[in-house]
Amino acid sequence: MRSRRAFRIGALLVAVVAAVGLAGPAQAATNDGKSAKSTGCATTAKTVATATMRSPYDNSKFGTIELIYSTSCRTTWARITSVHPIQSSSPSQRDWNDAWATITRNSDGKHYSCQVAVGQTSCVTAMVNDAGVSSFASGWGDDGEYMGIEARTKNY
Repeated sequence: MRSRRAFRIGALLVAVVAAVGLAGPAQAATNDGKSAKSTGCATTAKTVATATMRSPYDNSKFGTIELIYSTSCRTTWARITSVHPIQSSSPSQRDWNDAWATITRNSDGKHYSCQVAVGQTSCVTAMVNDAGVSSFASGWGDDGEYMGIEARTKNY
């Protein structure tokens, strides 16, 4: 009788530990595609990697791409910041035409992108779950002289 009771208690403890252990990643997975600001994940954000975007045409700095991680939500997202406001999204204009940021989860390729709006200098992507996996941020830009200015952060 005593061994049965010990077995039941042991089995219950294993079930509780397993459920608690899965709560973190499962909760983070529910944040896929959501805004870091609106979910509160941005309150524990830290930039874990950056990469400078430079024009291959003249090596001038186009902007910076950041990989941002939330310690409480275990999620990542990307932010791109250009050195000048985007002037136009029209290919016929030759000044700071376009800038994009993308966050990509390595395990399954899940990704979200944002485009910097005309008159603005930055945008922030939606989040991907980063619990137990890694991700990276990438940026793409067109400065009117050279289309295809790219940079990528390290994995985190």
